[in-house]
Amino acid sequence: MSPRSLPAALGATALAVVLLAVPAAAQAPAGPFSAALGGRLGPTIKGLPASPKALSLTVDASFDSVPAGGQPPTLRRAVISFPFGSRLNATRFPTCTAARLNARHADPAACPSGSRIGTGRVVAIVSGSPVPVRLDLVNGPGGRSILFVFRARQPVVIEQVVQAPLQTINGPTYQFRLTLNVPAVLQQPIQGLFAGVKQFTATVSRKTVLRGGRRIGYVEALACPPGARVPLRGDFTYADGTSQSVDSFLTCGG
Repeated sequence: MSPRSLPAALGATALAVVLLAVPAAAQAPAGPFSAALGGRLGPTIKGLPASPKALSLTVDASFDSVPAGGQPPTLRRAVISFPFGSRLNATRFPTCTAARLNARHADPAACPSGSRIGTGRVVAIVSGSPVPVRLDLVNGPGGRSILFVFRARQPVVIEQVVQAPLQTINGPTYQFRLTLNVPAVLQQPIQGLFAGVKQFTATVSRKTVLRGGRRIGYVEALACPPGARVPLRGDFTYADGTSQSVDSFLTCGG
């Protein structure tokens, strides 16, 4: 057995031991659940610049049972809506494909330089134990999606790429919508074991590319005063068939 495969084998063995204690007819955790959502933009922008400034954008979501402390929900879908006032330049950044990532064990290094636009982390709860999952964000084909790259080694090996469409919408409050459909393998890493999501954090970095003699950011804005808040919405669907909507804010510099 190669050194590279040893951690995976140990993780699979550990998970198999856990699986023995789980009833074969295990079901997805049932609600009610609670969800919290927030985020931040940065750096702050003071005054009115002559041209838009590149910003980083972080979205934080956390989930729990009601009452708290039980198994958090298994996510089936997350839809995040972002407000007017910012500009997305995804179509002007290098892109990658899920096929290219999958051919290299979900390694973002397989993609063109500049297509990796951010990072994050997920804390999942499987059979009562936390499972840390690394997250990378990659600009998808044509700049019309974000590729969410999930990777973990212990106690279960995860190498999963999820293509999340990024759409412009014509709502009264929101301009962009990101839809993340969670594949079955992430909802249930092994038959009978459901992964509840405790914490989810994703950050689009303050990345720039040179276009037309100007540095442009993946996310740009003309205004982001210190402490200012702009609307943010999350619509979550859980594996037990229930759903939940959370209205919150992105805070400038928060």
